[in-house]
Amino acid sequence: MSNNNKNNKKIEKELKEANKDLKNANKNLENANKNAKKAKSNSKKATTKAKTAEKNAKKAVKDASKKDAKKNTKKKAENAEKNAKKAKSNSKKAKNEENNANKEVKKAEKKVKKVEKKVEKVINNANKANNANNNKELNKLLKNLNINNSKNNKNTKNTKKTKKNNVNRTVTRKSNKPDKFESWIREPWFTLIKENVKKVEARLYDSIFAVLIKGDEVEFKTRDKMNKEKIKTHKVIVKDVRKYKNFKELLQEEKFYVILPGVPNMGCALSLFNKIYPRQAEEEKGVVAIEFE
Repeated sequence: MSNNNKNNKKIEKELKEANKDLKNANKNLENANKNAKKAKSNSKKATTKAKTAEKNAKKAVKDASKKDAKKNTKKKAENAEKNAKKAKSNSKKAKNEENNANKEVKKAEKKVKKVEKKVEKVINNANKANNANNNKELNKLLKNLNINNSKNNKNTKNTKKTKKNNVNRTVTRKSNKPDKFESWIREPWFTLIKENVKKVEARLYDSIFAVLIKGDEVEFKTRDKMNKEKIKTHKVIVKDVRKYKNFKELLQEEKFYVILPGVPNMGCALSLFNKIYPRQAEEEKGVVAIEFE
């Protein structure tokens, strides 16, 4: 195996591992946010309970201090004070748990940023290798990773033909009820969607992507790398659909790293879409972001 092939495989492996780490980091952040929310709710309840107990204790002490107070009234006052003390302690404990949960959220956020930098570094290495290898070996890798989503066409006619094929036919909805649709997608985006790393897909506002509504089911399809005859599929449910004038506006609003996990910067992300879709179609039709559940 040549050194170029070894380097390509190494970069591909590093990117897969980095994307896996990013998925885990985002999952940990999600769990940390859930725990923080729960801790905040518990803290609020404990504080309310402590205030009520303290109020009851003051009333019980006041009743017990009266001259004609019965013996059991004094006993109730003592118990009320104990309950108030205990509730106050629980409130303090819940507050500490809330603070700790918030610290975990911050740690998880730092971890996500750290892993995002790791992914960016791997992509930068891939781009450097691409220049060093004169675009031959690594273009194959970048194509598989969908970082460079266009083929190395021998002439501009082929390029125009490829772009034209990305403008699809019109699709009409049968009703306003949720429906089922299907669409082809390339790797690694298929796998990233399947693994819940990529939750938003961006497309030209045409074909099925011009008629999708919340609740629709989309079945994404891609060909297996090892066996081109085999087709892999994955179904998602549409959570929301947001339309934009162009991909630049979409990538700014939706965040390019959410749309294309692993792509290092806004310029690369925009360049990728410009290579897939003709500018004229983008201006005429608009673009759309489809968020999945």
